[in-house]
Amino acid sequence: MFKSNEFFRERTLLRYMLGSLFSTQGVWIQRLTLGWMAWSSTHSETWVGMIAFFMFFPTVIFGPFFGVLADRINLRAGVISLNFWNSLLSASMALMIAHGWHDPYLLLGFALLLGLTTSVYQPMRLALVSDLVFNPKYLQRAVASNSIIFNTSRFIGPALAGIIINHWGNATAFAVTAAFYLPMPLLLMRAKLNASARASDDSRKSKKKEGVLSEFRSGLNYARSNEFILCLLLVTLFTTVFARAFLELLPALVQSWFNQGVSELAMLTSSAGIAAVISGVWLSGLKQRNTMLAATRWGSIITAIVVILMGSYQNFHYGLLVIAGLAFFSTMAGIGSQTLIQMIVDRAFRGRVVSLWGAIVMGGASVGSLMLGTLMEHLGNRPVMIGAGILSLLTSIWVSRRLQKAAEDSASAEAEAMATGMVAK
Repeated sequence: MFKSNEFFRERTLLRYMLGSLFSTQGVWIQRLTLGWMAWSSTHSETWVGMIAFFMFFPTVIFGPFFGVLADRINLRAGVISLNFWNSLLSASMALMIAHGWHDPYLLLGFALLLGLTTSVYQPMRLALVSDLVFNPKYLQRAVASNSIIFNTSRFIGPALAGIIINHWGNATAFAVTAAFYLPMPLLLMRAKLNASARASDDSRKSKKKEGVLSEFRSGLNYARSNEFILCLLLVTLFTTVFARAFLELLPALVQSWFNQGVSELAMLTSSAGIAAVISGVWLSGLKQRNTMLAATRWGSIITAIVVILMGSYQNFHYGLLVIAGLAFFSTMAGIGSQTLIQMIVDRAFRGRVVSLWGAIVMGGASVGSLMLGTLMEHLGNRPVMIGAGILSLLTSIWVSRRLQKAAEDSASAEAEAMATGMVAK
């Protein structure tokens, strides 16, 4: 057990989290603005899905390869550089929109640039957290807290975006995003890495590197050979593709399903963010691995049930509750799987393994939103929601049972190793 206030002595981590408070607001302002511009110019669920696809799918293709890069370079320097680059991209977009350039194909091109940048940034961002924690007993809370910040921005960012778009327009929204990316690199310039990360950096400098493909394959084989990690990745995959992807389609659903506008879109997205934060805060207080495992398993199963409920009744106020439930339980599954992976993964493979997790989260959202958006446009919202929910439920139950068995086998192996060590002594 440890006192809560001791966690706040992790000064380096807190500096990073302060920067995240700003940069993640920019992420959500940017996402909502792009989605709203796509919908308002095309009134097509497919186009909204394509925007999400272009923003997220490059992480599936390139993210795992950039996970190799995350295991090779100084993560702090990489995160600093990419935040400056994100700020430049958003500022450029603001200028183009201000001059009347807002063709849907321009939005797709910008979404693709963001997707490529995210594929580089995601593994670095996820792997950096553990390098900033000097006391290992705070790692679980650090991972959960980092997710809380991201999900806090899920309701603050869209609320800000709704206000900015209504009063000052889309160009101003992107200009604000550009400004919000700047505090992170400025704060990280003075951040220090823990002893393990510094030793790893020194080791990478002195060791001859393998080829990128070779290191990628070794990371993939490591994740595939560890049944526990593999099952955690599968939980994330099924929950994201068949359920959580609906959150990326809110700019379309707010009109096509709930018959509302941009202000209500901000309300829906904010309700999701509030619920995700509550879920993250609750998860950050969990101390035992078994409890986190149970939260991950049940989070994935209940997420699927919520999707079925979402398609069962068409009402905006009911939708606020359902979207909040979708965010709450999908966050349970997401934070739980990431935290468990961070707790057990070998430091030498962390960048590659968390890049696989990030690729699944981002890529699952892109594939799921494009697939579900296209199906809804041709088959209707209700049958797609209920069908996706049922499919998500079946796959979640299957992988949940497999995950429980993998956890039991892992615990037995650890107990046997400990007993063998005691006998040896």
